[in-house]
Amino acid sequence: MPELQTHSRLMAISRNEFLRVLSAMLRPGEYMEVMADGVRVVAEGAVVDILLQPQPDVAIASLRLPSLLVQIKLQSSITDVFMARFDRGFQRGGG
Repeated sequence: MPELQTHSRLMAISRNEFLRVLSAMLRPGEYMEVMADGVRVVAEGAVVDILLQPQPDVAIASLRLPSLLVQIKLQSSITDVFMARFDRGFQRGGG
C-alpha cells in the first residue's frame, strides 16, 4: 500500500466556499463525498481525505475573514500532481 502524506493549510475561506472551489477543480470522472468533518475526493486514480476544521475568524481592522484549517491526506504517488492542482485551484489574485 502506498505511503500516506499529510499536508496542512490555514486558509481564509468559509467551508461552503471551500467546497464550491474544490468541486469546480475536479475533472470529469472525479468526484467528492462531503462528510460532517470534511470531504473525500476520488481524483488522479486515488482517494484523498480532506479534514476541515473551522478556526476563529481573522480580524484585520474592521474586516473579518473566515478561517479554516485544511488537512489533506493522500497517497504519496499522487502528492505532487494533486497538490499542484489544489494550490492552483485555490490561488487568489492580489495586488
